[in-house]
Amino acid sequence: DGWSDPIITSLTETSLTVAWNPPSNNITVLFYVVAWSHSSNAGQTSACKSSNETFNHTISDLQQCKKYDVRVTPYTSEGPDQSRVVSETTSLI
Repeated sequence: DGWSDPIITSLTETSLTVAWNPPSNNITVLFYVVAWSHSSNAGQTSACKSSNETFNHTISDLQQCKKYDVRVTPYTSEGPDQSRVVSETTSLI
C-alpha cells in the first residue's frame, strides 16, 4: 500500500510527537488526519488535520503514564487511504 508506520520522535509526560513519511505509491495526498486516543478509552478520540506538506504533529495535554494510540490517515481525492497506527506510553516525569 505504499507507506510505512509512523514513529514517535519525541515523548514527555504530557506530549508526544508523531512523524511519518508520505506514501510512495504515487498517490496525491490532499491532507493527513492525525487521530489519537487513550488505549483503554478508544471511544474518545481527538483528531486534527495536517497539510499534505507536513509530516509530523505534536500532541499535547496528554495524561502521564498512559498509553496512547496515534493513527495517521492520508486523504486523497477519493477519500481516506490506508491508516497507520503507532502506540506509545507517556512518561512519568
